[in-house]
Amino acid sequence: MIIAENWDCGSGEFFRIGESKLFHRIRDGVCGRVIDREKAVFRESSDGRRCYFCSRKCMVLYYLNPRNYLGR
Repeated sequence: MIIAENWDCGSGEFFRIGESKLFHRIRDGVCGRVIDREKAVFRESSDGRRCYFCSRKCMVLYYLNPRNYLGR
């Protein structure tokens, strides 16, 4: 279930209910990979919002040309 999308950088936040806990997951706005929020090593603020990336490579790709990833 998507509960928040950040169109500034294309990332999204999801919650998934497991057997014994709630998982907070994110979608990388560059590559589309879905990972646990705790594993999203690189986070940058964009106009007061958080952008989540699965790797430094995706973060750099986004900041080199953010228009490529807006509204994905």
